[in-house]
Amino acid sequence: MASVDIREPKKECLWQYKSQTDDHPLIKELFDRHHEYPDTPARFTVGLVSSEGSKSSSDFTTEPLEIEIGIQDLVISGKSFRIDCVRYVIPHVIENTLSLLISVRSTSENSYSISYTVKPADGYEAVCILNLIRKSMFSKIIKEVGCDPELAVKAMNFNQLLFDENLECSVTTQPDVKEFHVRVDKELLCFYLNQFEPVPCVELFFWKERGNNVIERVMMINETGEVRFESEAATVLIKDQRYMDKFKSVISSNSSKSREIFQDYSSLAKHLGFQPQVQGPGPSQYQGEDQSGWYEQRKYPGNSLEEMIGLDPDDPVHFRKCLEDLEEKMMKEQRYDIALSHVQGMKQIFAACTSSSSLQNLLKNSDLDLLKMVYLRSWSGSSMDS
Repeated sequence: MASVDIREPKKECLWQYKSQTDDHPLIKELFDRHHEYPDTPARFTVGLVSSEGSKSSSDFTTEPLEIEIGIQDLVISGKSFRIDCVRYVIPHVIENTLSLLISVRSTSENSYSISYTVKPADGYEAVCILNLIRKSMFSKIIKEVGCDPELAVKAMNFNQLLFDENLECSVTTQPDVKEFHVRVDKELLCFYLNQFEPVPCVELFFWKERGNNVIERVMMINETGEVRFESEAATVLIKDQRYMDKFKSVISSNSSKSREIFQDYSSLAKHLGFQPQVQGPGPSQYQGEDQSGWYEQRKYPGNSLEEMIGLDPDDPVHFRKCLEDLEEKMMKEQRYDIALSHVQGMKQIFAACTSSSSLQNLLKNSDLDLLKMVYLRSWSGSSMDS
């Protein structure tokens, strides 16, 4: 009897880019197909998109650029970056032509981020380049963190481009420029002279840690509808009203986060809820066929009182951290139910404070009044814990 060639169905590759609801139809059509990928390291010659200062699409040019994608490294025309220096890589459509936007972390001291807008030879090559970079990122996260594949995908997708438009702006360090190409992601607010510039002329960070380029204050100017950002290095005024609603929506949901989570996969995984399982005597119940890949995925129902036990009511650092967590629940996740529960737990814990009469007076406010104060604090940048 002749043997029957039985082939198992191809497994879904979790690291592949999944088209989004607002993606261009060209992106959906290309990325929703099944693709076979070459082994890494893989080399490609693409066109680096540039512009000679003009915003007219007819003036866009390309010049050859070499890309080599390895398991640990990404080499772009001789410049080598560790794969965990890749901030994100996304498909981009310019004049109905598919391109890729690759954002990497600079290894030099002069700049932090570098953006490459590249035009692959065809759609298949675009899909290969993007997904091979994602595959290397995915493998790096799994290896470094030891988390499950679903969380690795979540970590890989964490920092994404949220806003990408030309805006009329006033920037104190660039007084002669009236319009910038503005990009916003979860870590950075970047101002480019045009969208194909590799390095932004101004960068403002959404970090919790202080620094020259960290945003310290955001103000909405009701009279003009403008938005003002202040840092030690620069003050920026967003004047353009064409995309203002979209821009404000992105900024209002983009709360400050620790610098560490953008630069270390282990810190990012913990931020997303991953807790390494401490193995006791005997075989672990979390171990499967791969003994090196066991983990525990912890669920966070919300900052309940039980989760807050251990806080020192007289430690202002603990109170400040609770305020920051509360702010994140409100401004980023918009989980007002969890925020309300968090306020109630805070009031019970810090009611025992004996070192600050101002804190005791603050906690006499109703739960809703406290939530309103935190909301206003987020926009004004003022402090409630002094």
